[in-house]
Amino acid sequence: MTNRSAVMALLGLALASPGGLSEEIRWRFDYNAARRDASQEQKLILLDIGTEQCFWCKKLDAVTFRDPTVIRLLEGRFIPIKVDANREPRLVSALQVQSYPTLLVAAPDGRILERHEGFVGPTEMKRLLDSALTKMPPTGNTTSENASAVSPIAPDPSRTNPLNLRSEEARRLLATARTELASGCLLSCLERCRRLTRDYPDLPEAEAARTLQRQIAVQTDLARKAQAELTAQLGDLYWERAAELLRMDRPQEAVELLDLLIHLDPESPRAQSARLELLRVQKRLADASALRSGDAVRGQSP
Repeated sequence: MTNRSAVMALLGLALASPGGLSEEIRWRFDYNAARRDASQEQKLILLDIGTEQCFWCKKLDAVTFRDPTVIRLLEGRFIPIKVDANREPRLVSALQVQSYPTLLVAAPDGRILERHEGFVGPTEMKRLLDSALTKMPPTGNTTSENASAVSPIAPDPSRTNPLNLRSEEARRLLATARTELASGCLLSCLERCRRLTRDYPDLPEAEAARTLQRQIAVQTDLARKAQAELTAQLGDLYWERAAELLRMDRPQEAVELLDLLIHLDPESPRAQSARLELLRVQKRLADASALRSGDAVRGQSP
């Protein structure tokens, strides 16, 4: 199991509803085979492009892709493909992906119908998928079934001009930042704004990004929400690292991180889960210590 899969299991336990889900998305990991299936079945393609280290990719897996409506829609009308950007750098470059997660919805013939950067909640995801379905082209223009390899999904030809590409990227970043602000993903919104002001200072989108930054800073409720989101994100990172340390059989280090998590936000659900895990690990350490002491006593017996 990859690190990302293990973390998803942990986050799923913490974020899923009490009753759990009997359904799940059957992700494809072989890009070429999935493209051929999409062509044969005349289904749209959803590519979820991310990395194991990407926080918002993990949240997308743990929240949005566990929503029953999203699951049913994807399973019925789409071929879902998960792409690890670190393992598929050529594909990611060909698709002109520059941040994670990036979601691409394409027709069976490979033409991109929808593109979204950053985290998207279940409601917005459904809108994204529904919008793509309305653009579904008529059947007939399909990829050859016998092709040994499938070319990457085709970007818009207008993007081949570097100036067009730069302006489009800035517009997309700003649109994503505004969507994230509206949906309450403030830290992600601020990160998009930071990229705009750093990488595109000469474009009008950079000034619009500074306006969004000021809007968050001066509104007390938004500033507090951003702080709460940062606290939650840090708690998730502590939880993930503690789980990784336990898998590596380093329980004492995991105890330190679980204790930090509990003191970070004592009343949060994550802190409650950390308390239970901390008790379990401490009992494990105590039992191991008692066993070692018993062995030492027996070893000293005449």
